This record gives sequence, C-alpha cells and structure tokens, in this order.
Amino acid sequence: GMLAEYTKEESSHAFGEYRRIIGDEIMRFKTAPYQKMTIAKSAENCGMSVTHFSRVFKSVTGEPPLKYITRVKIERAKEMLIFTDESIASIAASVGYTDQNYFARIFKRFTGFSPSKIRFQARRFFNYPPRHSKNINVNSVLHIFLKTQAGLDKIQNDFYCLQSRIMI
Repeated sequence: GMLAEYTKEESSHAFGEYRRIIGDEIMRFKTAPYQKMTIAKSAENCGMSVTHFSRVFKSVTGEPPLKYITRVKIERAKEMLIFTDESIASIAASVGYTDQNYFARIFKRFTGFSPSKIRFQARRFFNYPPRHSKNINVNSVLHIFLKTQAGLDKIQNDFYCLQSRIMI
C-alpha cells in the first residue's frame, strides 16, 4: 500500500544520492589514475564502511570497485596505446602500474590482446590505408578499435544509464 510506495520512493532517492557520491569518487580517481586507489580510502572519502561502499559501488556501476577501477585504467591505457607514441612502460606507469609485465598480463586479461599487439594493429591501421594492403586484417583492427571506443563510451555513460540497476 502507501507504506510500500513511500519506502520505494525513499530507496530510489537514496540510490540517486549514492550514485552521485560514487560518481564523485570515480571522477576523483579518473583525474589521477596513476594514484594507488584503495577501497578503504574510497570508502572513507564516501563516508561509508568498506563493506557498505563495495555493495553500493557494485549496485551503481554493476562491478566491484577493484574490477571497475582496473577496467578504467586499462581503457585509458588502450586509448594511449592507439593514439600516442608513449612507450608501453610509460603508459603502464601513467595508469599506476610500475611493473610492465604485470601490466601486460592484466591488460591481456581485460582486452584479450597484449599492449604491443593493440599498438601494432593500430599503427598498421592508421599508417597504411587498408584498401592498399593485402596482409592487414581490417576486421580484427576495426573490432579492436570499436571495442575500445565502446569501452570508453561505457565509462563515460555509466552514471547516466544505470539508474534502473538493483536498488540497495
């Protein structure tokens, strides 16, 4: 009845507030992705316990904090691999990985490709128009490229599209 309606409205208001708080925390992280981000520190920033923060974060973004943050870092790195000439080590460091081999393993786990493969394909794609080149696999490059763009778009749109996610 009326009580249920009121409670539902309350929880959706609370969810909107949580979404704003988590969104602020993610923006804080995105402006400095090289910083070591701990869940404890983020929970503290948001005025929540670690457990509560993790639950709220997952209900807002659809992923646990660590996985989400890692994906943001990997998407940022992927973009830099495609669009800059920075070394892989320097790109890894710019998103907070001091060990390049560890970075490469995480990168491959998230994207299915090694950092050097992404860069190689992107360079071939940009430097040689596909129609002049017999040996380039255009579809695989486009696939990587579109996946990258989709990933970037997903991150940018996360907080506008996920309003109907599970309520806390």
